[in-house]
Amino acid sequence: ITGVLKDFHYQSMHQEIAPIIIGYWANPIRVIDFFSIKIAGNNLQEIIGGIKEVHEQFDTETAMEYRFLDQQIEQRYQTEIRAGHLFGITGGVTIFIACMGLFGLALLATETRMREVGIRKVLGASVPEILILLTTDFVKLVAIAFLIAVPLGWIVMNNWLNRFAYHTELSIGLFAIAGGFALLLSVATISWQAIRAAAANPVNSLKNE
Repeated sequence: ITGVLKDFHYQSMHQEIAPIIIGYWANPIRVIDFFSIKIAGNNLQEIIGGIKEVHEQFDTETAMEYRFLDQQIEQRYQTEIRAGHLFGITGGVTIFIACMGLFGLALLATETRMREVGIRKVLGASVPEILILLTTDFVKLVAIAFLIAVPLGWIVMNNWLNRFAYHTELSIGLFAIAGGFALLLSVATISWQAIRAAAANPVNSLKNE
């Protein structure tokens, strides 16, 4: 035994670190036919050709096969990479549809409450007070949706992370950031309609009353 190495990952993070023996070519345990080579330079074809020449000096019967480490690592996580792309696209489309629906609800709510807004303005309500009035109901809905989504998201993410022997831990801060982003996005979506209704001339909404 020449030495003992610290544990390192030579498989995917789905599996725990297992024992491994690193030996020379003619060791008494087993024949080594897999070599790791660190290369430098941009001329890969010339480098691979030189490696083949060395290989043929020791083994003239077996054709040399080679793979790149970064490609091997990426291949071990193809399922996660595809799932990440799919969830990214699906999440983007879902957020867009949700914003459109929220925008439609805000438009409907402001149109049905224009007379109420006009009366409040005549009685002295300020624009910020009317903005708070029109956005409070939507903020409550987002808060309720967030409270429902957090435990479901926690369960789903924990189940997915448990597929890995080594993984990060979920934190409350992560969900707080997601909730803050959802709140800001919803407020930004409905703010245009709320500002338009708050800044409108009350005479236009009350002239027919």
